[in-house]
Amino acid sequence: MKFPTDGEKDINTAISLFKQAVICDPTYAIAYTNLANAYSRKHSYSEEIMTLNKVLILTNNAAPILLEKGKVFEMENNIDSAKKSYYIAKIGFEKKLAIQPDNAEIIKNLILLKALMLGREDALKEIEEQIKLHPNLKDRLLGQYEYYKVFDRRAFIYNLPTEK
Repeated sequence: MKFPTDGEKDINTAISLFKQAVICDPTYAIAYTNLANAYSRKHSYSEEIMTLNKVLILTNNAAPILLEKGKVFEMENNIDSAKKSYYIAKIGFEKKLAIQPDNAEIIKNLILLKALMLGREDALKEIEEQIKLHPNLKDRLLGQYEYYKVFDRRAFIYNLPTEK
């Protein structure tokens, strides 16, 4: 429960516990995801990438994991790999949206990818387009407009606080 409030010691403890969990059940994707998160907080990006790769195998290339992997590549300044991960994540979200056309969470992820790939202005345009395509989701998507008006890409990638 303290992770990571007591610093690196707790992060290392969390990493150890998550490693034990995946030894007990090598198909436990949530434990791998949490392990990747712990590596991220420790700034151990190569270990995070390796762990995310295991999650991708277990989840059949889940789009949210690809999005996260793209963020890690950006933190490592591996821009080409980040772009590739974002693009593949976008395809994954688009496939999910084709099956669940009124899923606001999938649409929000597509908007986020637009912001990451093309910038804040394109994300704002995407929100407007999605509202036209899904007028029944207008109330759920309008809140995104305020978020992306002040979206700070760097702050998002590095999990920094955002100033308004």
